Amino acid sequence: MRNRNNWKRRVALVACCGTIGAVLAGGIAGAGTVSGPVTGGSGFPANRWTATDLAAQGYAEREYFLDGTATAYGMATTWTSDGRWPAIETTQASFRTRMIVRHPINPRRFNGTVVVEWLNVSAGFDVDPVFIQANEELLRAGYAYVAVSAQRVGLEAVKAGDPARYSSLVHPGDSYSYDMFTQAGRAVVDDAALLLPGLDVERVLATGESQSASRMVTYINAVHPRERVFDGFLVYSRGSGASSIFDGATMPQYSLIRTDAREPIIDIQTEGDIVVLRSHLAHQPDTARFRLWELAGGAHADEYTLSHPSPPTPSSPGAPCTNRLNSMRTHMLVNAGFRALHRWVAYGLAPINAPRITLGSDANATDPVVRDWLGNALGGIRFPQLEAPVARIDGIANPAPPGAPPLFQSFCRLFGRTFAFPDAALDLIYPTHDGYVDAVAMAARRAVRRGFLLPVDGIRVVSEAAAAPVGGDL
Repeated sequence: MRNRNNWKRRVALVACCGTIGAVLAGGIAGAGTVSGPVTGGSGFPANRWTATDLAAQGYAEREYFLDGTATAYGMATTWTSDGRWPAIETTQASFRTRMIVRHPINPRRFNGTVVVEWLNVSAGFDVDPVFIQANEELLRAGYAYVAVSAQRVGLEAVKAGDPARYSSLVHPGDSYSYDMFTQAGRAVVDDAALLLPGLDVERVLATGESQSASRMVTYINAVHPRERVFDGFLVYSRGSGASSIFDGATMPQYSLIRTDAREPIIDIQTEGDIVVLRSHLAHQPDTARFRLWELAGGAHADEYTLSHPSPPTPSSPGAPCTNRLNSMRTHMLVNAGFRALHRWVAYGLAPINAPRITLGSDANATDPVVRDWLGNALGGIRFPQLEAPVARIDGIANPAPPGAPPLFQSFCRLFGRTFAFPDAALDLIYPTHDGYVDAVAMAARRAVRRGFLLPVDGIRVVSEAAAAPVGGDL
């Protein structure tokens, strides 16, 4: 494991050897100033995004401000789809943003790894979708977690919603967001005594979902090689492109993730990311430091996204989208992804290579996925829901019904679909209940053995199958 004060050693080296200008050209971002815990206004966690009872699970939750001077970046050369993007520093501006910290109260529960999430602002306000999907694993395994308001729209939303608490926040624009995120990651180590009292930080992982995953792609390709703040990355549900490095930048149409650094990367994609976001147009092979995990039957968002007890509450056709929302247990793959990335970074144990979802000959087809006779995708990582199916579960766009709330008029297409099989069909597929449970158990064991499903989640899936009214003899 590299020295967590690596950037300080670099500064000491250039001061000693008289090569300050040469090294700074390679980039050492500034270090922000952390203050807090923040109080006042309506009172955090009144504005919490995730309805998880953290205190009941032995976790503390606090909010801090981060002040500093952020640097924007430009393109040193023309960038192409290979992801090897040399960046240059351009302008600087002052900022004040916020960080939400969740950590085990008992230091003995801490596993040494901090997950730093770039908050998603697609809805016009900050949301923590990675924590929503992975909170079971993060909390039970003793991770610390830090959410960063890296983009302007998120800060403006909280300022409007609670000016007494947030009126002092300042965001100079998203061109500066990458360096703001770097400084937040650096603060996790440099200000651990304040942010994570009593915890010994050994590893810092970066993550983002959807539009924040696109930000992660740009960060990994252009900023990480300069700053080396993070020890690994989990990119979740990206499209085929990458976010602009500065406002108005022309980015490559398709963007691979560079893999020439030593820090591991796991890229988790769903079938819906292929069908709706066209992520397959940026397919790339696995390498010594990169793994692509594609979940057959998964969608960009699903029932668990909106109702995250496990199992989630089933949705109904017509509310909020035309069809029942995708019911695949994608969050269990995200759980496994964090376990795999933690083991890879901490112990050098790389996960196995995952099979890819089977695609047809026309990559530009509306639905490029090859499907079985039931309509479910072939290939990819396969959970028991597809290996012992009771429904067609896919990532195809789900239309918004007339009169849907404005948010779902835009987002229903991301939630995929579930079409339950009629009872008569289920009785033919599974003449006995025990046969159905055995099929689920066999698929769960296979996914657990390959590292795509954690044992605790596999046991849960089998228990749910045992309680389900499936089988012709019932």
